[in-house]
Amino acid sequence: MARSYFALGDRERAQRYVDRMPPGSTGLSLGAYVELTLGRDSNVNAAATPGGIFAAAPVPTRDGDGFSAVGAGASFARALDDRQTLYGGADFRQRMHFELDRFDSRAADLHLALQRRLDGRDSLRLGLEHGEYDLDQGGFRRAQGASAQWTRTYDERARFSLFGQGLRIRYREAAQDESSDLLLAGAHVSRNLDAAAGLQASANLYLGRDDASANRVDGDRRLAGLGGTLSRRFGGRLEASASLSYLHSDYRQENPAAGVRREDRYVAAELGLTWRMARGWWLRPQLSRTHNRSNLPLVEYGRTEASVSLRRAWQ
Repeated sequence: MARSYFALGDRERAQRYVDRMPPGSTGLSLGAYVELTLGRDSNVNAAATPGGIFAAAPVPTRDGDGFSAVGAGASFARALDDRQTLYGGADFRQRMHFELDRFDSRAADLHLALQRRLDGRDSLRLGLEHGEYDLDQGGFRRAQGASAQWTRTYDERARFSLFGQGLRIRYREAAQDESSDLLLAGAHVSRNLDAAAGLQASANLYLGRDDASANRVDGDRRLAGLGGTLSRRFGGRLEASASLSYLHSDYRQENPAAGVRREDRYVAAELGLTWRMARGWWLRPQLSRTHNRSNLPLVEYGRTEASVSLRRAWQ
C-alpha cells in the first residue's frame, strides 16, 4: 500500500508502510511500538501562491508551523504450516500543529496478508488493507484495497518482485468530488551490495490508472512512478538512508477553468539516520523535500519537513 499512498501524495504514510512485514516467521510472533515525533513543516497546507489544495477551503499563502506527533502500532505473524504465514496489524498516528490546528490530522491503518512459499526461491503474498484519514477532527478520506505480490529470492542477496494493487478511495463532504478507484502494477528489486558494510539498494517502477468515481474536475488520471533507496550501516547501531521518488500524473479531461488538461510532476527526496540507542529504542532524525510541478499554477507547491522521532519497539 506504500505506492498507493505515494500516488495520493501522502508521502509520510507511504514511507511508514514500506517493508513493515517480515519475510518469514515460525510459530506465532507478536510486535508493537509507540513513537513520539517533533518537527517543522515549511508548508503545512501544501499551498502555492496564491491558492492551496490540501484542504477543502484553500488559504492564500504558504504557512509553516511546528508539529508534534504520536504513533502506535501492533502486528502479528502466524505460521499456518511449513509453507503459509498469516500477517496482520494496525497502525495509528496523530499529528498536532503548534499554531495551525485546522491542519491537525489523524490516520489509522489495518492490514492483513497471507504469504505462501511456492518453492525454495519463490513466494506469493495476498493482502487486504483499510485506511482512514481525518483532518481537523473530521473524516476526510477512506481507502480500502487489495494487493498481490510475487517475489523471487536470489542467493539471499537479491529479491525481485512483481506486484498489483487496487484501491477504492472515497473523500467526504466538500472534497468528495476527488473520490476515485486506483489500480497499480509494477516491479520492485532489492540488492545487498556489500554485506560486510551493510550497504543495500532498492528500486521500484510502476504504472497505474486513477479513475474518477465522482465529478473530479480534471477527470481520470494516468500515472507512472519510480523510486530508489540506498542505505548503509555504520557499526551495529547506526544506519543512514537516502531515497528519491518521482510520480508523473496525466489527467484526461480538460480543466474548464484553465482550458488545459492537467499534468503534474511530483518529486520527493528524503534523508534519514536511525540510531539504535539500546535494545528496543530507536532515534531517527529525518529531512524530506517534496515538490509538485504542474501546468496549473494553482496546484504547484514545495514543502520541506525536518523531524526527530523516538520509537520504543517490542518484538
